[in-house]
Amino acid sequence: MRIAYYAPVDVSIESGVTKKILSQVTAWLAHQVEVKVFAYSTSWKIWKGFPASLIEVVARGNALNRLHRVNRLVRSILDWKPDLVYMRVGFYYPPLEYLMRRIPTVLEINTNDLAEARLYLSPAKYLYYRVTRKRLLRCAAGLICMTEELARLFGSFGLPTAVIPNGINLEDYVQLPPSENPFPTLLFMGHAWEKVKSPLRSASYRYHGIEKMLQIARAFPEWNLIIIGFDQIDPALPNMLVYGHLSRTNYEALVRDADVAIGPLGLHVKSMQEACPLKVREYLAYGLPVIIGYRDSDFPSGASFLLQLPNTHDNVEKNLDQIREFICRWKGRRVPRSEIAHLDVAYKETQRLNFMRNVLAGCAK
Repeated sequence: MRIAYYAPVDVSIESGVTKKILSQVTAWLAHQVEVKVFAYSTSWKIWKGFPASLIEVVARGNALNRLHRVNRLVRSILDWKPDLVYMRVGFYYPPLEYLMRRIPTVLEINTNDLAEARLYLSPAKYLYYRVTRKRLLRCAAGLICMTEELARLFGSFGLPTAVIPNGINLEDYVQLPPSENPFPTLLFMGHAWEKVKSPLRSASYRYHGIEKMLQIARAFPEWNLIIIGFDQIDPALPNMLVYGHLSRTNYEALVRDADVAIGPLGLHVKSMQEACPLKVREYLAYGLPVIIGYRDSDFPSGASFLLQLPNTHDNVEKNLDQIREFICRWKGRRVPRSEIAHLDVAYKETQRLNFMRNVLAGCAK
């Protein structure tokens, strides 16, 4: 099988998404699948961790030349002659529809796209996205959804669908020893998509639940809170350490010092109850227990190392005692690797490839 991976993402930096794509295609190669990533990115740069032989990049440019740039990338995909296209859902462009009508395409569904588009896009861009999204979905040969919730949400399209939550290459991560902090240290790794004057009003902050992390920092001033991926957080508190974007080489020392990690606490702003965030899989691979505010797809019955708060706007405010108890219980401990073995990318990508083979076989009938 020969798969073209269409990725409308910024591949110029190391991020959870770029690391996910690399782990996926690496696993496919191990299955003797030919694969190449075709990235519609913010610039021509490629993160140095991505092998140049596996990727072709076209920069988006300004609004006037984007259609031309997408068409250029589509022509490259067609010239490469894949059997199947694997596509992360993004903006609709006519060349993509042209591509999908010629090559069977499986769409990856990562989020409640309409709810997220309403949060992050301007009114004009949101309207365009809402009006055009069905053109891509109706051309798809199959869907791979990250959660059961998303599979139900997109079920009306009547497409072959698989639910495969995000995975991680556990071999890439050494389980860190427990820290020796006299008081607990909490860690959050995120990414601010917006440059805004009032950070606490931004969609990125509300989805991650940054304002709720500030509540924890205020309630427990003897604890330390490390936040990675944001250039600034206002108001800054004495027990907070805030870092911008860091590579894994640079942030691993901070992870080593943490006792407990924090996952998204504001998923309700995207009208979602279930998720499988990449950052949470990375925390667990390092051995960190995690506080979350949603139902995790890979732990439908919960887990002792996950504190699942209600998915509400006041989930931290009303559960400070529960947070204290969880952190005190897990301080000095790490999550056993045996309890997260099912998160491994090798297991996940075998499922994904089997589904794509079945879709391709169905299209050939």
